[in-house]
Amino acid sequence: MTVTTGVGGLFRHHTGRLLATMSGIVLAVALVASLGSFLTASKTTMTDRAVSSVAVDWQVEVQPGSDPVTVLNTVRSAHGVRDAQSVGFARSTGFRATGGGSTHDTGPGVSCSACRTPTGGPFRARCVSSPVRRPGC
Repeated sequence: MTVTTGVGGLFRHHTGRLLATMSGIVLAVALVASLGSFLTASKTTMTDRAVSSVAVDWQVEVQPGSDPVTVLNTVRSAHGVRDAQSVGFARSTGFRATGGGSTHDTGPGVSCSACRTPTGGPFRARCVSSPVRRPGC
């Protein structure tokens, strides 16, 4: 009973304030709801838009006992593959680079013989896979 009397008094004497407060609450809830809708809609396309301009370079290693030609044909026939090239790899006990008056030695690694550029241009040497990478690789 007391609550009803108090609320009735608020409506009679402070109608404008009550309506302004209710409007503010409605606008705040609407803002939060619209942000939630925006984030949900954006999340579904965000990854696709982010990776659309990124070139993907997959490397497939043929295991001992497998036929390299069969593996290459399987990769070429996979959905979304634009180009697949067979390359040779060589294992090394270490690499040495000399330049600018200094020499750098690394531990064991793997070297790729030659690879086609992502744009399909001429073959170029690929960087070696070792514990130390040189800038620009």
